[in-house]
Parts: sequence; structure tokens; C-alpha cells
Amino acid sequence: MSGRAGRRGLDERGIVMLMIDEQMDSTIGKTLLKGQPDPLNSAFHLTYNMVLNLLRVEEINPEYMLERSFYQFQNNSTIPDLEEKVKVLEKKRDALVIEDEDNVTSYYKMRDHISKLSMQMQRFIVKPTYCIPFMQPGRLVNVIVDGADFGWGAVINFQKKTSQTIYMFLC
Repeated sequence: MSGRAGRRGLDERGIVMLMIDEQMDSTIGKTLLKGQPDPLNSAFHLTYNMVLNLLRVEEINPEYMLERSFYQFQNNSTIPDLEEKVKVLEKKRDALVIEDEDNVTSYYKMRDHISKLSMQMQRFIVKPTYCIPFMQPGRLVNVIVDGADFGWGAVINFQKKTSQTIYMFLC
């Protein structure tokens, strides 16, 4: 299993010639020959340029090349172990018993309802009718626009444009 075919599981045995130019203790030689081999882990990382180069050649199918790579071989060899782990975890999940499951369910529903109500209340509070009177110079405000949090700032000035419903805050 010394060559590429051995790493891919195609050869049961490989031939290695070991040429030693120094004296070696017998125990070191024994561990060298009978020890466990170093694990081979593919360092393959697909890049955009690799895909472009494969697409440039008409005879080569990039999907076929990737399926035949050592990296994919290693990933495919782990599938049975992962499937077994999934089965064990599913059995553990099915065996779980939650004490007072009805109480936990009702608690979860109440917490979910509270979070929905607080979101509605937040939308109500930030309406200009209610928040404009509080926008005085020196007031600290947390600026969030369309989900983007711009952090905290201090109100320096406030103006209302008369023709439009636009409010300008200098923070």
C-alpha cells in the first residue's frame, strides 16, 4: 500500500525498498517495519482557477475529475461511519423523555408570544409620533436601519422638513 493505488484501496500490498546508510538499533527497525503508517490526509482545495482550467479542456469533465480525486475518496470512505453515528444519535433522540413536556411546551409558546408582542411594541414605540418628542440634543440613540446596526450616537440637532415627513437627526 505504498503507492497511489494502495492509498485508494486498489492494492492490498505495496513494495517498498528501504535503503539505510546508518547503523540502526533492532528495536527501531522493528517499530519502523511493524508500526502504524502515518495517516494520509489530502490537502486538496478546489480553487476558481482550477475549475476554469478544467473547463478550458473539452475532453475533461470537471465533475468526473473531482469525483476521482483522493480528497473525494477520503470523504466517501467516511460515509458509513457517519451514517452509523446518525443512526445512533437518532436512537438517542427518540429515547429522550422530557419530564413535564406539556409545561415545557406551554412555556415555549408563552416565550414565543412574549417575543412577538415585544416586536410589535417596538414597532409602535419607534413611530415618529411617539419618539420625536424625545429627540432632544444630548439624547443617546441606537441607530438601526433595515436590520443594519450603526451603533449608539448622541443627538446633536433635530429638524423637521415641513413639506415632507422626513426627519433629520445629526448624531
